Amino acid sequence: MSPYLKNAYGGLEPAMADFLENFAPDWVIYDVAPYWLPPIAAKLGVSCAYFCTFSAWSIVFFGSAFSMITGTGQRKKMKDYTVAPEWVPFKSSISLRPYELMKNSEGIKENPSGVLETFRFDFVISGCDVFLMRSREELESDWLKVLRDIQQKTILPLELLPLAAHDSMEEDETWMKITE
Repeated sequence: MSPYLKNAYGGLEPAMADFLENFAPDWVIYDVAPYWLPPIAAKLGVSCAYFCTFSAWSIVFFGSAFSMITGTGQRKKMKDYTVAPEWVPFKSSISLRPYELMKNSEGIKENPSGVLETFRFDFVISGCDVFLMRSREELESDWLKVLRDIQQKTILPLELLPLAAHDSMEEDETWMKITE
């Protein structure tokens, strides 16, 4: 997501706080952009569900959101990400290659939104009551178990989501005009 879009999204904070206060929903479901939403919802007694489109293994790889926020994480240097995490209790070759390490290091650099990607990501996870995953128990059962253990959250795999209508292979003249 563009940092400028994130800035615009951040501008929704007062309006969202008013909405939650005036309409008092039971739940709010959010993605990674509104890192400021969980504390507002908690203050108003609104339950939060974080909807994650990433796979469980990719979230497990970066570790506990709490340990990242508090600085108590086991990984202190970038090279620590080039090996499998210690908290994965089974054999895994999951790690970052040098070019992936460079790409992922963007999350810890200043950006025009003023909010580090790692901060944004860790706060949406730590502030949720329920973690909704685009995943399936049959595909990632080991990873989902580790994710539950390290995040100390209720993790609900939502199964694999169907493709949107425009993702189908059928030719659609309206869609073709839009994409041209």
